[in-house]
Amino acid sequence: MTDKSPPSEHSAKIKAALTVRTEHRLNMATKRAQEISEAGTFLPMIPDEQWDDILDRIASGEITSHVMKDCGFSPATINAKARRDPAFRERYKDALEDHYVALAEDIRMVTRGVEGYSTGDPRRDELVAKYDLALARQFANRVLGERIAVDQRTVTINMNKGEQDW
Repeated sequence: MTDKSPPSEHSAKIKAALTVRTEHRLNMATKRAQEISEAGTFLPMIPDEQWDDILDRIASGEITSHVMKDCGFSPATINAKARRDPAFRERYKDALEDHYVALAEDIRMVTRGVEGYSTGDPRRDELVAKYDLALARQFANRVLGERIAVDQRTVTINMNKGEQDW
């Protein structure tokens, strides 16, 4: 259902909403500028302890976007943090791998028909297991991906010798 207000009323509502949003952004920027540490850098908006909790929840199998929204942050916040901080990026990757290993364990439970994991329909369980395994392999390839064995040998051929030397 759309608002059937005349155009002038609709424009006023949009302007009012934009004004509120602009004021909020200005207040947040002012607050952020006042929170400069002694070293002259901005204090993080999310403390390290909260990041630890977020990564623990992701590693335990919760979906990243749900965890971030539950904490009151945009899901893009974790990706921005990972781009800025290489150490955090590694911890985040490890948490995701743990997440998908947990997902793979859940897949095993589905395929074995364990109550609480299985839907009761074998064809649906098979579809769920295949889809989840494909996702898990895509995101945690180092842990769950196909192993490729490579046999590497060095062969030297001397092209300057005659046929009798072969």
